[in-house]
Amino acid sequence: MRKRKRKKRSSRKRHRSKRKKEETKPYDFCQYRDCKNKSDIIVVINGRYYGFCDKHYQLIDKILDKVLEKKNSASLEDLKVYTKGNRITHITIK
Repeated sequence: MRKRKRKKRSSRKRHRSKRKKEETKPYDFCQYRDCKNKSDIIVVINGRYYGFCDKHYQLIDKILDKVLEKKNSASLEDLKVYTKGNRITHITIK
């Protein structure tokens, strides 16, 4: 049997054109679970940044109103955020 000669590969590498994806920050979209809306507001809760759409920001506002009824003051530090992965599952009062 004869051995086949291998073709020499050219020294040039083939460049495939790759589309550059737009960089998205983790808080460009609402971080509440199962929500795919773009975030309208970025909120800092306990030192972490969370992006919320208007609908879920109103949810936080309602929770802070409940805190305000119990106490004379309310802040975002009074909230406890439960996450799974990078998504928020629910928010409660500490």
